Amino acid sequence: MKPSGDSFVEEQKITAMRAVLLCFFFIPFIVGAQENFVLLSRGESIFVTDIQYRSEILKETGFKTNVGFFCTNEIAAVKNQNGYFINVSDLKKGEEHWAFRFQKTPISLFEEVDMDIYGTELPGFNKSRKPQKGLASGQRIDFYTNEAGIARRVNYANLRLDLADNSESIGHLRRSRTYQWCQTGLQLAGAGLFTSGFIGLGETAFRFTPTMLLGVLMGGGSFLLVEPIRDARWMAIDVYNKSATSL
Repeated sequence: MKPSGDSFVEEQKITAMRAVLLCFFFIPFIVGAQENFVLLSRGESIFVTDIQYRSEILKETGFKTNVGFFCTNEIAAVKNQNGYFINVSDLKKGEEHWAFRFQKTPISLFEEVDMDIYGTELPGFNKSRKPQKGLASGQRIDFYTNEAGIARRVNYANLRLDLADNSESIGHLRRSRTYQWCQTGLQLAGAGLFTSGFIGLGETAFRFTPTMLLGVLMGGGSFLLVEPIRDARWMAIDVYNKSATSL
C-alpha cells in the first residue's frame, strides 16, 4: 500500500529534521577538531584532533598528535583543550619553557606555566591565595606578543619599541623606569652601606652595626617597588590595547 500524499510529506519532514539534528550533534566534534593545532617554527599550521604533551626521561619532549609526533624545538605555538601556548625557550636561554595566553588583544599577554600540567587535562587558573608553581594566575605578565605576533620579554626596552605610537603608554613606561632606577639605587646604596659597616669592624667580632642595619633595610626596601613597576607596565599595555581596539 502506497503512502498518501500527506503522510509522504510528513515522512519527508521527519527525515529532514533527523538529518538537521544529526548535523547539530556532530558540529561540536567538527569544530573541536579544528580548534586544536600545532604551529611549527617554519610557519606551517597543522590542525589535529588529539594532542598530548610528552615529557619523558631520556626521550625528546614534544606533542603526540593523531598525525604524528612534534618535537619541542620545531614548535612555535600550540593550541589544545586548555588554551593557546607559545614556546619561549629561545627567550629563556634555550631551556624549555612555555607561556599561556591569558589575554588576546593587539598586545597579547602571556604567563609562564608548566606544560606537564597544561599539556593534558584542564587545570584552569590558580584560584587559591597561595601561588602554585606552574599554574596560571592571570595576574602576572611574563611575556607578550606584539601586533606582528613576535614574542618578547616584558621589559622597558621591548615595550618602548612596541608601544611607541601611544604617548600615554610611554608615560606609564617612563614611570616604571623611574621606579626601576629607584630600586637599583636602593640596592646599590644598601650594599654599599652594609659593606662599609662590615669593613669598619676590622679585627673585632662580627656584630650588626647601625650602618649595616641601615644597608639591610635599604636593600630590603627596594623590593617594595616590584609591584609598582609591574603595575606601571600593565597600565602601559592596557592603555595601548584600548586605543588599538577602539580604532
